[in-house]
Amino acid sequence: MARLKKRTKGPIIPFPIPLAVPPTSWASWFASWFMSPPAHDRIKGTFMDFGRFVWIHSAHQEQLITQGFFGKGTLSRSVPTWHSRLEQGSETRQALAPEQVTAKRRTKRRAQKQQRAGMEVTTTNPEDVHTNDEMLAWTEGHNYEEFQLDLYETFFLIYALDVLDLEDKHGRLMSAPDCWSLFHQSSDQFVFHYAAYHYYRSLGWVPKDGLKFGVDFVLYRQGATVNHSDFSVIVVPCVSSSSSSSPPSMELYPPPEGMAPMANWVNLLRINRVCVMVKKTLVICYVSIDKAALATAHTDLTAIEHCKVHEVVLRRWSPSANRE
Repeated sequence: MARLKKRTKGPIIPFPIPLAVPPTSWASWFASWFMSPPAHDRIKGTFMDFGRFVWIHSAHQEQLITQGFFGKGTLSRSVPTWHSRLEQGSETRQALAPEQVTAKRRTKRRAQKQQRAGMEVTTTNPEDVHTNDEMLAWTEGHNYEEFQLDLYETFFLIYALDVLDLEDKHGRLMSAPDCWSLFHQSSDQFVFHYAAYHYYRSLGWVPKDGLKFGVDFVLYRQGATVNHSDFSVIVVPCVSSSSSSSPPSMELYPPPEGMAPMANWVNLLRINRVCVMVKKTLVICYVSIDKAALATAHTDLTAIEHCKVHEVVLRRWSPSANRE
């Protein structure tokens, strides 16, 4: 069960996914037209070449957070809180941001270590080079934090939900096929990882980047501000082939040159040990695609339709802890 962080302040309203149901009579057609909910404003974003991410215009940040927990602040762990943390300063009567909770916990641990060592207890953090007041003075009260999406979140909002209008650095609107080809330039395994992201999003999970734990994704039930993630996911790209003369077969997709394959027992044991320490369950997600579809996957958007997902849960077995 997910570990609850805190209760949400308001209802979580997901993006409406329209269902094309033909009306059976003129009365039902009129009712569906007259009673249809108002359309949401299109979300605007700009693709950044230098970092391979998308900046979202400030007017739509709250909408993405409350309706699916998409994106993060560039100077925060999840929800943009950098400017509010500077303004809040040492005020403790307000709700603490995740970064402040972490800093408070580290300060307490540092004080305990100093007491055990017989040292003088200090309340200042050696990592803090400048105070909040100094930062506010230098920024002149302006909020320089941006809200960004990774490429998988971006393409899901464009392809699956059709709520995002993405522009390049010259202000030209990019279509879904344009984004598909462009995002493939960042990684030749984009089709595999996006298929996994789309799969888990469709099941109601909130996938986020799992680099902190050495995996591809971590899965949240609601969002990083509500619950801790339950699962860590490693995406294993595979290529399937079949013919009339031989049975179907599947082989691992070769990793980039100079990199070791992720799906080997040494790496899996290392990552699984980390997942156990942070109370997460490791999921190995095999994403396979037909060899013929893979040949044109970098330009053909329909390659997603040829992807298949298989999951294996890997748990660490200990004789002393799991003895019957």
